[in-house]
Amino acid sequence: MARSKVYMIPLDTTGARDKLGFSVEAVMGHRSYNLVKTFLDGDLVGIKLPYTEYKEHAVVHPELLSALVTSLKSRKRVVFVCDTAARHFNKKANAIEHMEAMMAKGVTYERTGAPFAMLDGINGAYEMSVDLGRKKGGKFLLAGELQNTNGMVITTTPKPLGNNCFEGALFNMGVGLGAKRGKIQLYSSLGPQVNVEKCYLCKKCIYICPVGAIHKGPKHVIIDQERCINCGKCVDLTRFGGITYH
Repeated sequence: MARSKVYMIPLDTTGARDKLGFSVEAVMGHRSYNLVKTFLDGDLVGIKLPYTEYKEHAVVHPELLSALVTSLKSRKRVVFVCDTAARHFNKKANAIEHMEAMMAKGVTYERTGAPFAMLDGINGAYEMSVDLGRKKGGKFLLAGELQNTNGMVITTTPKPLGNNCFEGALFNMGVGLGAKRGKIQLYSSLGPQVNVEKCYLCKKCIYICPVGAIHKGPKHVIIDQERCINCGKCVDLTRFGGITYH
């Protein structure tokens, strides 16, 4: 299989902030990269945030996002900042807390110039199925709004992996654009497990399970692994760690 060429273009972020805008503009129109011609007038273009937790060192700076937004808008593209839900219960597992965490780090409309949208809905359940073929694992669940978007610009923070930021970009595009159940497919093939010490038999998971795979036991719930479809709804629901992925 032929390999694609990968171009590394220097981005000057030192000194004055206005240099950042010039550097981004140079990248957008670079003859080898030419991202500008990838999108047409009126195209709906998403700027994907890094698939990572919102720690201080793991956020694309709002000024960089603003420079991307300005460059795309100047060419009559309709731009928005976007992300997907995480597979576990945390501040990125639903759209509300996700946006709060993002705004706390300065990724707001006022600083980026673009609105924010979740590609897989308010809790990661809006999905679309894509058939990758048997050799590549069969069907995979992507964020549903991808089918309504004309294109994406993937922004990524450096990852402690073999190829550093480039490998992180592939990860952000592949895993990061997956719906919640798609991420579960990749990472949690064994299905949810009951933590007997933290299950308080509130029985909420029994009612939410779409296939009736959870039932009440003497001291904790029990999951029928043969019936379980590994949707992750019970993991999202738990507030005490009663059901988790090991």
